[in-house]
Amino acid sequence: MKIVDLNHPHRELPVTACGLVLGNFDGVHRGHAALIEELKRQNEKLSTPLALGAFCFERHPSFYFGKPSPLLCSNEEKMEQFRKAGLQFVIWGDFAELKDLSPREFVTEFLWNTCGCRMAVCGFNFTFGKKGAGTPEDLIRLFAEAGDGIVSVVPPVTDEGASVSSTSIRNLLEKGDPAHAARLLGRPFTAECRIVEQSRGEVILAFPANGVIPGDGNYRVQAKIGEDVYESSARVDTSCTLLLPTTVELPSNGNITLAFLTKL
Repeated sequence: MKIVDLNHPHRELPVTACGLVLGNFDGVHRGHAALIEELKRQNEKLSTPLALGAFCFERHPSFYFGKPSPLLCSNEEKMEQFRKAGLQFVIWGDFAELKDLSPREFVTEFLWNTCGCRMAVCGFNFTFGKKGAGTPEDLIRLFAEAGDGIVSVVPPVTDEGASVSSTSIRNLLEKGDPAHAARLLGRPFTAECRIVEQSRGEVILAFPANGVIPGDGNYRVQAKIGEDVYESSARVDTSCTLLLPTTVELPSNGNITLAFLTKL
């Protein structure tokens, strides 16, 4: 997948015109998947299809307001999920540089002129521009004024009557319900953990900095070490203790990816 870092002095957009999904995409959950599918549906209607990608901030906007949200996935996992969903590139934006643009400036100067965006798909609650003043309705109007642009707004994806969102998934994990969280994510929640110490079949792990930590308790997990996957259990309290057979060779890079399946 091609990465476009707008802060890089030699940045190069993959095309002169493209279609983008817009959002934060923490977790790339079922609601986000609906945006990507809508982007692909709209693209199929065009006589000349566009290259399709995602625009999101390299650093989550919550980090700039003193209360950062714990993240469901790293940027690397986010890109992998984009790739699996059929997107061709991701444009990383810098929130600090873009946050003071008016809604009109964000659309006409940034999306339209800088990114070459001619088709945009967003969620029903998407906001943009200074202090989040822009709404999906504003996005439709401003794209129409900028040129012959297409905007599609996707309604909420629901599960048991509640909207699927990154916040609801974080809450489920912190309450110790990874099975329900997986239903909203569309896959099990995973965390790339760092080995702190090991002893007699127990491996003490540290969760990623700024990442979501499941609530205290015992869990059924899958531990991925290199290309091998082991069914196991883990205890989460102040750290994470993973049970592994002493015959398992631990990775040289010191990282183990855990998929949290159910609480025991």
